[in-house]
Amino acid sequence: MDPIDVVVLGANGYVGGEVLRLLSGHPELQLSAAVSRSQAGHLITDAFPHLRLAYPNRAFDSFDSVPEILAGNGPLILITATPHGDTAALIDDMLSLAEDSERDVTVVDTSADFRFSERERYESIYGVHGAPDRVAEFACHVPDLAPAGFGSNVKHRVQPGCFTTAVTLACAPLHVHRLTTGMFAISAVTGSTGSGRNPSATTHHPERHSGMRAYKPLTHRHSHEMAALLGGIHPSGVEPTIAFVPHSGPFARGIYATVHATLTEPVETESLVAAYRDYYAHTPFVEVSAEPPNLKEVVGSNLCRIGIAAEGEQVVVFSAIDNLVKGSAGGAIQWVNQLFGFESTAGLQSPALGWN
Repeated sequence: MDPIDVVVLGANGYVGGEVLRLLSGHPELQLSAAVSRSQAGHLITDAFPHLRLAYPNRAFDSFDSVPEILAGNGPLILITATPHGDTAALIDDMLSLAEDSERDVTVVDTSADFRFSERERYESIYGVHGAPDRVAEFACHVPDLAPAGFGSNVKHRVQPGCFTTAVTLACAPLHVHRLTTGMFAISAVTGSTGSGRNPSATTHHPERHSGMRAYKPLTHRHSHEMAALLGGIHPSGVEPTIAFVPHSGPFARGIYATVHATLTEPVETESLVAAYRDYYAHTPFVEVSAEPPNLKEVVGSNLCRIGIAAEGEQVVVFSAIDNLVKGSAGGAIQWVNQLFGFESTAGLQSPALGWN
């Protein structure tokens, strides 16, 4: 079988660059276009010198080239790494062009624009939706948590936010098995790449280096995603109460989340570790132990490392991921693998960097 063509929208950003890196090692996919408004015509290696071996003479494509690509034959995967708020209208345009040309296009979106199945809930958090008529065509979940048959009635997928990925993986077994009182208190620290490529006053290196600060305590919009996804996999559809406090860390990559919860009855750490391992036995990307993880164990990889500690009725769950890989680009490739029946590890076998 010939490799399937992939178009990456917003390929010049951090997430787009990670998608390009992962595609370069994927045995079933080939890059058809790396689309960028600001870098069209410039070499990919101008923006990402570390991708020199993968794309030595390849240039970014313009949005003007996309209609011709969509007029081609065979299946095509569209991975979007464009900003929240702008992506929905772009996807709408791309799918309309594909429908006109009868090209079989599957979208995997990494923005927030299609993360909620209800337009009203999205607009209460993010504002007016750019393509409300397309909302019903998308299904959002962490690939490792999606139940059997998830999204079988729709074609396109959405990778949740990086904070959401780390936290829901930490909370899911407790919530699904009704082991807690239904309230999760979360403190999570993210690296500066989570803020995107363009520096701001709070992401510029001199401001962030050697410091740490909390921001948007208890009001961060990802808390709504966490509650919705966890409610979606609960046997009775119950959404937990999320008390989420994000922090800006002085490192570039990764998320380290610490989740506190109260158990409905005392459970020993070893029993919880066993329950978590059983829950995640189907995925090679979630590892569980009684030891708190180290961020260096996951950065550069698609792994989530979970650690658990319980004492009486109190439990603490630690979750460490790479925000750009597991929390975005890697999750998108996972969705591609699931949708097309590829090996789950295809393109995602790179180990963690260890020293970054």
